[in-house]
Amino acid sequence: MRHHPLGPSVRLVVALTALRDMDTGKHQTRVSKYVRLLAEGLGLDEQNCSTLELLSGAHDIGKLGIPDAILRKPGKLTPQEMEQVRKHVPLGLDAIDAHIIDIGLSDHQFTPMLRAMIRSHHERWDGKGYPDGMKGEAIPLEARIVCLADQWDALTEMRVYRPVWSHARARAFTDGLTDAQIRVAIRALRSVLLTRQQVRATKKQMTKPTETPEQAV
Repeated sequence: MRHHPLGPSVRLVVALTALRDMDTGKHQTRVSKYVRLLAEGLGLDEQNCSTLELLSGAHDIGKLGIPDAILRKPGKLTPQEMEQVRKHVPLGLDAIDAHIIDIGLSDHQFTPMLRAMIRSHHERWDGKGYPDGMKGEAIPLEARIVCLADQWDALTEMRVYRPVWSHARARAFTDGLTDAQIRVAIRALRSVLLTRQQVRATKKQMTKPTETPEQAV
């Protein structure tokens, strides 16, 4: 969806985030891809799938306002540091609201979707998320999808303070974050990712040089 009115703004956010912190930039890009797969797994139409994929790239815009010492800390955060990290939600919402007003898209049909992704992507189905403690279906669907994609990537990618989780362990954890409807979609996501891993492994094996008898000695 290259010509979406909000597209240039979201792509700028992703680019700026990558300049500030490459890992966060890559995370946002992966999350967008997972959001797309989840949306397709839910049976959403092409317009909604494309829009969700695009707009989800801005979900962590507020992290631009979090100090490097915290954002890139090579270890577990203290409770005080976690409170600082949680401020990325209101910071991001304030930033995107100001920008949307500047570009005259306050009334655009997809602006509420973008705001919901930024504000509510850390809410949990059981009401134990933040910043509003929303619960169940009170959490916008787009935010539930981003939450799941966000957590999935955080758990299945390498972090300096913990090893990568297996897909099975990540799925067990994320099952508690959202409703049964989206748990169906995550099965589709996991299936696609496993298939892609198998394809990459096969291609790698096919391109691996064959040892000659002399090389094997």
